[in-house]
Amino acid sequence: MPRGQPLLQFCLKMDEGTWNQIDKNRMSLVGVLHPQGISRTDYLRNAVNAYNSYFETQVVPRVKRVKEEIEEPLSFFINDGLDVPYNNSSTNW
Repeated sequence: MPRGQPLLQFCLKMDEGTWNQIDKNRMSLVGVLHPQGISRTDYLRNAVNAYNSYFETQVVPRVKRVKEEIEEPLSFFINDGLDVPYNNSSTNW
């Protein structure tokens, strides 16, 4: 996230177990990567940035590849959602 840009406020509600896991994980970094610890806000901000980076490098290319490989459906599958004529009429396609 570029520095100097205004931050938008967001309220995040999670169950107590999830908050406890976040606190446990962020406090495990004390003395290893962060001498004073890391705030919940900074921990969550870093986690979101890391996930967004992962998503852009790993997920988006796969989705793009799949979209390119998918063939257009045959006309009888997309015409009114019918794949067989009904009432013995060929005009209902």
